[in-house]
Amino acid sequence: MSSGPVDRLGPAALRRDTLAEQVARGLMDSIIAQRLRPGDELPSEMRLAELFGVSRPVVREALRHLSALHIVTVTNGKRAVVQPLSPSLLGTYFSWAVNLRPSSLIELHELRKGIEGQSAVLAAERHRPEEAASFRVLVERMSVSLEDIDTYTELDMKLHLTIAAATHNVLLRNVVESIREPMKEVIKRGLLVTADRAELERIQGSHEEIVEFIVHRQPVEARQAMERHFDGAVARLLRAGQGGKPSQ
Repeated sequence: MSSGPVDRLGPAALRRDTLAEQVARGLMDSIIAQRLRPGDELPSEMRLAELFGVSRPVVREALRHLSALHIVTVTNGKRAVVQPLSPSLLGTYFSWAVNLRPSSLIELHELRKGIEGQSAVLAAERHRPEEAASFRVLVERMSVSLEDIDTYTELDMKLHLTIAAATHNVLLRNVVESIREPMKEVIKRGLLVTADRAELERIQGSHEEIVEFIVHRQPVEARQAMERHFDGAVARLLRAGQGGKPSQ
């Protein structure tokens, strides 16, 4: 591997916290500075230990830190490899937040309103014909699954993820993907507190409205429809006492 910022780092770069944390930060800086890409290898543990002036166990701990952050993949007997972008770490955070703080149910919808409002705008502007067809297939399947909460929840979540994918914005798609599990939980809770068929049909109509605006490339209307959709979801949770009170 050619010399670069990694080779220029060493003991002078270590300033605070544990040695392993400092080495991990140094490696992250180096990955960025060298413009390493997913699949690229880092130097061997022995070489990294020499460069940073630390022991190999310290290097291993630093690599474990980066592995836990889904920045590198570590395999016994092989060099660490840079990972592709992943929503996994954010997903862990959001799952914990929803389970530990009741008010996070409302806060998650408020967050999604902003993110997915923009998702609707970009999907309306950038979607491909096959993606438009996917949206319509999903809402059609949803329309015949209103009485099956588990199936409807899965389809609802898939529709939102499909819209995010149609933005062709990797960062936005990853953020929405990171909310997958808590999204599923909050969708299901919202449906469970919806008492009557008429309300379920209004929810379905909301999804169909969003899809039609996206398919017909009306970004402003798509955003507004998505925002109304989340306002309705928040209102249902609040009426049912399911969302807690937003923190001050």
